[in-house]
Amino acid sequence: MVAKAQNVTCVWGNTVNEEPTIGSDIPDQWTGKFHGVITLDILYMSDLSLPSLSDPGADGMVPETTITGVFTDTQAVPKIDTWTIKARLNNPTLIVREQGFVKARTSGLLTARPARVQT
Repeated sequence: MVAKAQNVTCVWGNTVNEEPTIGSDIPDQWTGKFHGVITLDILYMSDLSLPSLSDPGADGMVPETTITGVFTDTQAVPKIDTWTIKARLNNPTLIVREQGFVKARTSGLLTARPARVQT
């Protein structure tokens, strides 16, 4: 499936947990679980079936979708960044019909840390 994304917002990281420390006003901090979310605003195409991307499979799980973005860094020596993001998409929404195009939005939870390759 190929879709033209107008906007991609991806936020990820680890929770930071704090525990009180006896004799100090600065708590102990430790890294918690990984969590990430992605939101895609796209131009909807007839061969793009957003509902099928969020329908649970036979195992009861929403299938994992791989999203790849390619960007050109124009600083100093131009380089190409390729980001690969894996997520379970849900909440497909058709937004508006404008000049013959249907816009859509979907979001989901990341299943792994985004991977970046620079060439």
